Amino acid sequence: MTAEGSDEGRWSLDGVPGADIVRIDVAGTLVFLVSAAAAVASDGFLRDLFVGVSLVLFGVGTVVMAAGLLRAIGRSRYEAISVADLFLLTGAPRPIRWWLQSCVAVQTVASFVAAGIRPFTGVAFGILVPVFGLAASGWWSARHGTFGERGGPGAEARPG
Repeated sequence: MTAEGSDEGRWSLDGVPGADIVRIDVAGTLVFLVSAAAAVASDGFLRDLFVGVSLVLFGVGTVVMAAGLLRAIGRSRYEAISVADLFLLTGAPRPIRWWLQSCVAVQTVASFVAAGIRPFTGVAFGILVPVFGLAASGWWSARHGTFGERGGPGAEARPG
């Protein structure tokens, strides 16, 4: 490929703000995948461990999502923030959007596949895990996303 059409660095997070959020989301996704595979393949302790992993990721996701929403509410006094902007990352750089949306997709597919393979067991708790991925997207947007200026009634001028 020529230098203009090169894919080198296209998915790199080097120098992108909020790369730590992406790395945490990827790590949580990998832990979830490994524990889901173990829970589907066995009974007993590994299945119980999977339930714990799922509940922890869901709990962390719930807290992070609430924090992201509160931060976005604070920014919405000056900026026009929509749900699409916040969770679908419409204003995010391509690598951020790709990594975070991929994590949500992998978490969703893996949770439903695992629950489908082992129905009526604790593996069903896995369907709560995509909240973790959505929360990471919302937190990234609330901290680093770019949004348009808010106008119209109720809009406040930025201080300073």
